[in-house]
Amino acid sequence: MKDILSPLYETIINQNKWEYLIEILCNRTKSKSGFITLREKKNSRIVVPNQVNIDLKSPLIFGLKKEDIYSYINEYIHIDPWTLIELKHHPFTPYNMAKHLPIEELSKSVFWKWLQPQDINDAIVLELYSCENHWISLNLLFKNTSEEDLNDKLSFLTYLQPKLREVWELGQRFRASQASSPGMDYFVQQQELPSLLMDEQNKLVSTNSHMEELIGNKNAPIALRNQTVYFKEKNIRESIKTAFSSLTPKTNTEIIFTSSDWNYKCALLGEQSDLIGKNSGVKFIQLLEASNDVQGHTSLIWELEFLTSREQQLVKVLANGGRVVDFERTYNIAKSTAHSHWSNVKKKLVISDRSEIVAMHHSYLKNQ
Repeated sequence: MKDILSPLYETIINQNKWEYLIEILCNRTKSKSGFITLREKKNSRIVVPNQVNIDLKSPLIFGLKKEDIYSYINEYIHIDPWTLIELKHHPFTPYNMAKHLPIEELSKSVFWKWLQPQDINDAIVLELYSCENHWISLNLLFKNTSEEDLNDKLSFLTYLQPKLREVWELGQRFRASQASSPGMDYFVQQQELPSLLMDEQNKLVSTNSHMEELIGNKNAPIALRNQTVYFKEKNIRESIKTAFSSLTPKTNTEIIFTSSDWNYKCALLGEQSDLIGKNSGVKFIQLLEASNDVQGHTSLIWELEFLTSREQQLVKVLANGGRVVDFERTYNIAKSTAHSHWSNVKKKLVISDRSEIVAMHHSYLKNQ
């Protein structure tokens, strides 16, 4: 294990070191190639970083030729049967693909045309990391020749997986700390309202004295649990999750939503392009008591940027006194689709019925 742990720890501060670590894992498991990828939770599809599309290489890939990477991205990524297996059987612990898709059946698929020239007929997958909308996979591709050899691979990777997860998370935290510059800390300290910075896992990065005072209040909507920022109301947690999933550092925009007692401002500060293909920044959150919000809404409620075009159309209908059924008829939308949009709107605006949208709209008109 010593030959693995030393280079593994080096990846914490240098993500480029993963290529050498993957090479070590391939040699130890007699695998032909290996790679680490960002996956979407909703379908397990691989998110291909822009730089990989251009260069056809990455420090997170070992053993694949450029032509193999190119053909996979352009011909096979959408018909890869292993992706469906990973969706149905999430790799909380390592397993091999042939367990769910026999090699004989795999050989009849179109994907075999990509595998056969590489002398590959099986792969092991395991989870390295998981967050709200994505997870990180490690895949090792090999030729399955014996049950004994396969069991040795699985035993080794099952033993190693907790350490791999630990180190990947440490690397994520290190990169988050690098993204939070002294300038950002100073920016937070100078805010006149309770403000904080947190990383992708909602771990506290920086805060100002106003937020520290607020967190110390047992009636506050926010708390700290083991240095993790926790919002006490479930609908607020969902709204913040939705807000940050729709923000990117490049947009330089912010999302503001209101609960019964507080206004929440969400933004991403700083741009950090990860090798894994995920652009991320440090999460900025600022709170203002709704009773102190003397200006009210500064724009029409249906013009909020985090609403989709359909959701904006729905909110406009409701703000002007209409009902969801009126939205259905106006835009010739199926009832189930309309109510799906309405469900999303309620989550994003942190409301329970359409009267609250009307009230928000009247508040805006009153302050014009």
